[in-house]
Amino acid sequence: MIFNAIQIAFSSEEKLQITEEFVAKFGDLTGDKNPIHFDENFAKKTVFKGKIVHGMISANLIATLLSKNFPGAIYVSQSLNFLKPVKINDVITAKFKILKKDEKSKKVILWTACFNQKNEKVLEGEAIIKILDF
Repeated sequence: MIFNAIQIAFSSEEKLQITEEFVAKFGDLTGDKNPIHFDENFAKKTVFKGKIVHGMISANLIATLLSKNFPGAIYVSQSLNFLKPVKINDVITAKFKILKKDEKSKKVILWTACFNQKNEKVLEGEAIIKILDF
């Protein structure tokens, strides 16, 4: 990736349907077995009134999107504000838009967000990536 080719305001998106199987695999991989994600009886007693998806699944979809658009870039930071719960079978769309780029550090600052199938924003934040010219 060549830093000079990156354009301010460039944007992209990636979609993923979050299935029960995906959540189970994510829980196995990470060890996050919080009953809010796996136990419907427990989850019904919460403010969410049912199971919700790990927030980091949506966050990881942003990482997937960035890696596809900026191969070889280094993820420097990511802020995350979880705004709405994601439920099993929701279709999540991760989006980014380039806000700034710093010529000296070769860092790019991006607005990042995820939306559900109703176009409700479920997550929003800011990412910084470092571009390695090759």
